[in-house]
Amino acid sequence: MSDLIKRVKAAKRERTMQMWRTFRANRAAYASLYVLAAMALMALIGAFYTPYDPYRIDLSAALGFFSLAHPLGTDWLGRDMLSRVMEGARYTLGISFAAVLLGAALGSALGLVSGYYGGLLDAIIQRATDVLLAFPTILLAIALTSVLGVGIVNVVLAAGIATVPIYIRLVRNLTLTLRNEPYVEAGRAMGLSGPYILFRHILPNLSYVIVVQSTYYMGITILIVSALGFLGLGVPKPIPEWGTMIGDARDYIFTYPHVVLVPGVFISAAALAFNLLGDGLRDALDPRMATLLRRA
Repeated sequence: MSDLIKRVKAAKRERTMQMWRTFRANRAAYASLYVLAAMALMALIGAFYTPYDPYRIDLSAALGFFSLAHPLGTDWLGRDMLSRVMEGARYTLGISFAAVLLGAALGSALGLVSGYYGGLLDAIIQRATDVLLAFPTILLAIALTSVLGVGIVNVVLAAGIATVPIYIRLVRNLTLTLRNEPYVEAGRAMGLSGPYILFRHILPNLSYVIVVQSTYYMGITILIVSALGFLGLGVPKPIPEWGTMIGDARDYIFTYPHVVLVPGVFISAAALAFNLLGDGLRDALDPRMATLLRRA
């Protein structure tokens, strides 16, 4: 028995190393990991330290371009752009992460229940999903925010609920395939409960798909949160959330474009990095993709 356990552990270690080698082979995904780590570090540092007070107004330094004193310039009120970007990183990234976590948890749970039990419960969940999918994600988020009101918690709820139907449909379709697998039928024959089979046997086999899709949706959610901020439906002012910074500075886009470009570049870089990271995780976590890469 001990030899068997050792072989299983060795196989797991080899599988983990193979996943890491496959991920590193995707140079764009590997580079995106460093970009996201730098942004996460910036958000963490920005919570405790910024070069200047991001809310301090200094009209004498208004609309300054890049300089040693202000590496990313200043806005129309003389506020340091670097400090505001650092302060806003934890709001844009933090809200997006919380929204994706909410959408993945709620959508995956409903998708598992819908796909495994079927029947009337499945029909009710799927018809509600069809109604939500009839709206583009950004419009659904705008509608929910309009109902819930402006605020950090409300933005998390709106952006998270907007992604729930996508998770429901994805997880349900995969659950329909897995519920007839021999190990699931064996669990039923042993008298195991439905929730135990769902969360002990089916969910682990779907986890890599949920992780990969959540990485993609993280990029999409950053754009949604930023769009809500741009429209004035995001976090309350004067919090320098990146989308809110663009919305407030749009009057200066042609005369002083740096006040728009600076937060815009960070939004674009974060969304692109999460999409590239999702590509790398897809290749690394999918055994079939790893086999194809080895053959290539």
